Amino acid sequence: MLKLPKVFRLAKAASVHSNHRRYKIGCVIISNGKPVSVGFNSYKNHTITRKFHDSQTIHAELAALLPLKFKKIKHGIAVVFRQDKEGNPRLARPCPTCQKILASYGIKDYIYTTNGGFSKEHNEI
Repeated sequence: MLKLPKVFRLAKAASVHSNHRRYKIGCVIISNGKPVSVGFNSYKNHTITRKFHDSQTIHAELAALLPLKFKKIKHGIAVVFRQDKEGNPRLARPCPTCQKILASYGIKDYIYTTNGGFSKEHNEI
C-alpha cells in the first residue's frame, strides 16, 4: 500500500465519519501550516450547496468550510482524501463547484488523493 504524506492523516480520519454509501471523503482546511477545520461528505444538504448546484449531499470541502463562517483563510490549503474498500487512495479532486466555494474563502491550493497516489494543484478561479 502507498504511504501518503502526513498531511492526509486528519482528512483520512475524517472520511470514516461519512454516511455516504459509496464515497467516504474527508477534507482538512489548513491555514498558515496548521489545521483550522475538518469535514466529511454526507447525505445532508445545505442552502449554500443549492446556491451552486442541485446536489443532495454536502461535499467534504463544504463541510470543512461551514464552521469557519465565511472567514477568509490566509495561505489556505484544502487537503482532500478518499480511499477504496481495500484502503487504496482514490481520486478526490475538488469538483468545480467546490473549487468555486473554496476560492470564495481564499483557498486556491489543493492537495488530494488520486488513484494510487496524490496530486497538488493551484487554481486561479
